Amino acid sequence: MIVLIFLPSLLRKSFVRQKKNVKHTKKSPVKPKSSKYTGAALYKTKFKPHWTKKWPCIQKVHNDSFRFHCTVCCIDVKCSHQGVRDVLMHMKGKHHIERANQPKIDFGGTNDLLNQKVMRAELKMVGLIVEHNLPIAVSDHIASMVRDIFPDSQIAQKYRCNATKTTCIINNAMAPAIKRKLASEMNERPYSLGTDGSNDNSLKKMNPITVRIFDPVLNKVVTRFLDMGCTTGPDAGKAESIFSVINGKLEKYSVPWNNCVSLSLDNCAVNMGRINSVSSRAKAIVPHIYIDGCPCHLIHNVAQAAGKSFHTATGFEIQDFVIDLYYWFDKSTKRKSILVEFCEFCDVEYREVLKHVSTRWLSLERAVNRILLQYAALKSYFVSEDDRAPRF
Repeated sequence: MIVLIFLPSLLRKSFVRQKKNVKHTKKSPVKPKSSKYTGAALYKTKFKPHWTKKWPCIQKVHNDSFRFHCTVCCIDVKCSHQGVRDVLMHMKGKHHIERANQPKIDFGGTNDLLNQKVMRAELKMVGLIVEHNLPIAVSDHIASMVRDIFPDSQIAQKYRCNATKTTCIINNAMAPAIKRKLASEMNERPYSLGTDGSNDNSLKKMNPITVRIFDPVLNKVVTRFLDMGCTTGPDAGKAESIFSVINGKLEKYSVPWNNCVSLSLDNCAVNMGRINSVSSRAKAIVPHIYIDGCPCHLIHNVAQAAGKSFHTATGFEIQDFVIDLYYWFDKSTKRKSILVEFCEFCDVEYREVLKHVSTRWLSLERAVNRILLQYAALKSYFVSEDDRAPRF
């Protein structure tokens, strides 16, 4: 009973004593955590070009400067941790050593004269497919057909160039060789660049880079395709993104800007603006470069203004007339047959009426010229046509 009476006071005194001890206790400073690694491990290390000279199997990874590509293992490996040490650790790994010590596969002996002739035949056939824009799937049929047609030919019997091999030859052999040859010519002679952005709705905006340069073999100026520059993201259509892609492709092939005498672009402000545009950035590098707008767009603008003036003066709209004439004969075998008879009567050769598409403004001239060639027959046809026939 006595213990219960004095228990609250004892608890109160004990609490006060603990509180005083807490006030006089000094807090020990918190030591920062020490890193396990030092030096390069604390910072991200980028790929260094001289690594490739020292180890040829180590290549740069496109769009990722913190990785390297091992051609022996065919994989991408991080080098951001400790740089050169990451490369050495990978090359000392069990998987890399096993792949490096694997025996080389003999694909038929390139020194053999027969195999060289087979390779020549395959390259010739692949070049034919590319030149005439044939589907690559055709090569699956060509290989078996050649062996069947020429059973006595040793070259035909050893011909093995189906779709997979054809694709590899185009992408990994022919295209790099053609681009290297073009790059060497651009280093030696003046050239002109031309590019225009795609207007599709995909995630990538394509900017094909073409080159006009003098070919001493053909003894004329030719147009060649250098590379495809793609831009992505919200800034895909801005001048900075487009120019960085063009400049990156020239740096990729070690082509100097000093040999570029002109740059052909579309006439929009992104390309032709005086301050922040593709042309202004090109002039900052090469002050003497000539910036050329698209002449087709200029001709179209002039022709469009002339057409509006003609419509204002005469009340006759040429584009509406061409479109209406096409749809009058379209999908009507009867009307076309009657027009053939009028062409024979007027001693005029019958030709199909061409369709003019407003977005393809270069088609207007061809459509008008086609109408003029058989104008007499068309006039006789519509004069003799019943007025009660449905009109536009």
